Amino acid sequence: MADSQVTPTTVSPEQKLDGARELRGLILRHRQRTDEARQLAPPVVEAMARLGLFRSLVPTRAGGEEWDWPTWMQVVEELSTVDGTVGWIAGVGGSVNTIVSGWVSAEVGRAVFCADPVGVITGAGAPTGTARPADGGYIVSGRWQFGRASPHACWFVAGYALEGEAPRVGPMMLVPAKDVEIIDTWSVGGMRTTGSHDFAVHQLFVPTDYTLNAADNAPRHPGPLYRLPIVLTLCSSLGPLALGIARGAMDYFAELMAAKVDRFTGTELRERLTVQERVAKAEAAVRSARAFLYEMVHEVWGTVLQGAPLTEQQIALFRLANTHAVAASAQAVALVYHAACTSAIISANPLERFFRDVHVATQHRYASPEELYQAGRVLLSLPFGSLI
Repeated sequence: MADSQVTPTTVSPEQKLDGARELRGLILRHRQRTDEARQLAPPVVEAMARLGLFRSLVPTRAGGEEWDWPTWMQVVEELSTVDGTVGWIAGVGGSVNTIVSGWVSAEVGRAVFCADPVGVITGAGAPTGTARPADGGYIVSGRWQFGRASPHACWFVAGYALEGEAPRVGPMMLVPAKDVEIIDTWSVGGMRTTGSHDFAVHQLFVPTDYTLNAADNAPRHPGPLYRLPIVLTLCSSLGPLALGIARGAMDYFAELMAAKVDRFTGTELRERLTVQERVAKAEAAVRSARAFLYEMVHEVWGTVLQGAPLTEQQIALFRLANTHAVAASAQAVALVYHAACTSAIISANPLERFFRDVHVATQHRYASPEELYQAGRVLLSLPFGSLI
């Protein structure tokens, strides 16, 4: 049964977007050092917390802010124009927080999301842990990959399977960071700053109240964020993230071209027809993909706000718009990256970082070709495939 109705916090999109823009200077000051450290600098994480990002999609009853969905996406996009890893932690983290906080009691939600002043929650839903029933809960052991921002986390969420049962998506547990072993494994190219290390727990008791199953059970809170299909919540940050990275790359490229000249002829590179063609293609790709994505965002959100069920076509088209936004953004970044010639390969050049970050987004499960097949089936009036 859902907890009693609480009115979500009124959030001004302009106020939140302005707050995200105000973080730009701070993020830029720490960007190079955080890349070397493979994790965000504490001042950046603390500023994100003050903006409300780690509680943005948490129910108000649990101490969260319960932003509206389109506002949250625009903030993720804005942050990603500066640094894709900041957008990743805000976006992927926000989608996970929605599912976790919406499916536990308000009391547990407050303990997990609000007891710590920063309140970074991380984890992985893959059922690679094993649980044995015990009085009042479970004894759990396991190891998981991709614990984004794990050095900053106060709680971890992790998928598990009961002993003797086949693993399946759904059952998850919440454990405090003090009981978690972080294993330094995050040695990557793109999204290097996310600090997405492996983590493990060993014979840990987890009370039943700190377990959840969003795949099989109804949400505990009534807000529209928790009525969204889980698959849309999980994939919803990828499109805005990629679009933000692409916009950041294109803006920097324009600045670079305003000052860059051919070393042999002395002419401005922006006078080259190939440069003009590539930047025009990049702009068209990003603007059209963004228009499609936000068309579906507002259609889906409007339907959910009305309390009406989403159609298979709405779900499929949202997933298609999200996947297309990632692909179009990667194409746009590649266009300006190659147009910048050798300047783009220098690590101090932001284009180098935008290029590798956006290609991490293309590797995500919800940006894969399977998403296109799902949409294609619905558009051809074939039965919908798996939702997750």
